Amino acid sequence: ARFASTQEDGKRLPPIIAEKFNRINAIKVLAKVYNGYPIILPALSMRVSSKGTKLIFGTRSTEASRLSVGDSVAAAVLTTDAIAYQVKGIYEGELRKLFGKVGVVRVDEAYTLTPPRPGEKIPL
Repeated sequence: ARFASTQEDGKRLPPIIAEKFNRINAIKVLAKVYNGYPIILPALSMRVSSKGTKLIFGTRSTEASRLSVGDSVAAAVLTTDAIAYQVKGIYEGELRKLFGKVGVVRVDEAYTLTPPRPGEKIPL
C-alpha cells in the first residue's frame, strides 16, 4: 500500500528544528539508500506536522515514486543563516489532502549538521 498509516506518532521535534523545516526559503531534501546508492529528492515544500512528530511534503516530483512504505529516510534542512539539521525516520506513504497527495515521514532521530558539533544527536 502506498498510503500512510497515521496511527503511530514519531518523536516530537524541538521547536528550533521545526521552525527551520517550516521556513519557505530553506533548502530541504529527502534521501534514502537503494542498492547501496543514495536517492535524493527535492522536498522544498516539506513542513512539520502540527504535533511536531511527522514531516509532510508534496509528492509531485517523479522521484517521490521511488519511495516505498517502510523505507528508512533522512531529511535535511539548510537555512540562509547557515544552520542545518538532519532528521531520520520511516516513510509512511502518502495521504490524500484537498490539494493533492503528500508524503509522510515519522520522526525518529535528529542531528545537528553545523559547527561547533556537526553530527551530534539531538535528544527528542
